[in-house]
Amino acid sequence: MNKTPTWLTYILGWVTGLIFLGTEKNDAEIRWHAANSTAVFGAATVVTVVLNILSRIPFLGVLFGIVGWLVGVVTFILWIVLMINAGNGSRFRVPFLTDFAEKNLLNLFK
Repeated sequence: MNKTPTWLTYILGWVTGLIFLGTEKNDAEIRWHAANSTAVFGAATVVTVVLNILSRIPFLGVLFGIVGWLVGVVTFILWIVLMINAGNGSRFRVPFLTDFAEKNLLNLFK
């Protein structure tokens, strides 16, 4: 078993997720959290970028800006929850995104 703390896979979001997916070949727990981090924070990044672009639309942009701010707050809370759960040795499943990670990302770079 690897001595790397699983919570490190979440520290820089999808970036550290991809790094650990690419470098860790043996520890299934690290790979699971790395795939989860990549899926969750990759999706959050895409949503944030789209909302940022849409926030530039006159009048409606205010609504998209508020939604973008809320997405940022939820993403921050989720980041904390995921790191705490990983540090405690448990897996926190994010609906849809964790399933995507298990089906599509877990065996990436293997």
